Amino acid sequence: CWATNETSDVISGHPNSSGDRCFVDSSGRSWCEASYLGWFVVDSNGLTTPNQFGKDRFIFYTIVGNDINASGIPDKIVYDNDYNAIDRNKCPNPPCYYKSWLSQ
Repeated sequence: CWATNETSDVISGHPNSSGDRCFVDSSGRSWCEASYLGWFVVDSNGLTTPNQFGKDRFIFYTIVGNDINASGIPDKIVYDNDYNAIDRNKCPNPPCYYKSWLSQ
């Protein structure tokens, strides 16, 4: 339910790592819990291209209060920053619009 990442090291290989939990919803979006840390990735058009982070794939986090490291029931969603330059781990094909596209 998740097309291969454009590069294998994006977000440390997630959501293609073993143990990641993914599903496709009824609209065709792909969703993955990309880490035990509360990272989530959504591909807004599923297996359809471009399958690139910051274009049709977006990263967000669930946190407790204002602390990304706190344990407990998440009560907030935080979006990653936008990237205008290459970031090997989060934006191999800039620009990558995470915060600006998801928080509108």
